[in-house]
Amino acid sequence: MRPWFYRYNLPVIDKKYDIAIPGYGHVLYKGGTIVTFDGQGNVLSGTLKEKATIRLIEGSYGFITAKGGTVLTFYPSGAVLSAVLEEDTHLRPVGWKHHFTGSDTVGFIKFSKGKTVTFAESGEVLSGTVKEQTILPVESGASTAFSGGSAVYFDSAGNASAEQPKTE
Repeated sequence: MRPWFYRYNLPVIDKKYDIAIPGYGHVLYKGGTIVTFDGQGNVLSGTLKEKATIRLIEGSYGFITAKGGTVLTFYPSGAVLSAVLEEDTHLRPVGWKHHFTGSDTVGFIKFSKGKTVTFAESGEVLSGTVKEQTILPVESGASTAFSGGSAVYFDSAGNASAEQPKTE
């Protein structure tokens, strides 16, 4: 009689995963549109042919699903600079650690699908449209409620504003 190894004789369980992450690290760009490359041949911007789930920063956890038919841009380092979200997504803004209060959100804010989100090279949000009312810290040290559908901009200290910061 041969030994029976129970761990190898488990019934097959049908598993369905809601996210597909391409292992080869490529996305398809729409034909007939401009794709911009850097000197090493890496893509800096292009219009996606179809939705794509991409890593925000190489070698780090954090993914977004970008909407097909929209422009996706990258920093020269390969980190995502901006994308239009395919689905409502929880992301952390720049400077979230400065204002973390120990709440159950752990610094995440829900951003709206179909809207452009810009990222710092660290993968944290610089600007985006919040999905639902969110109370965020502002430069004065107080907190302000931003209604759902509001565009929000974050400075390096994690303070939110309804106006885009002036570039110097």
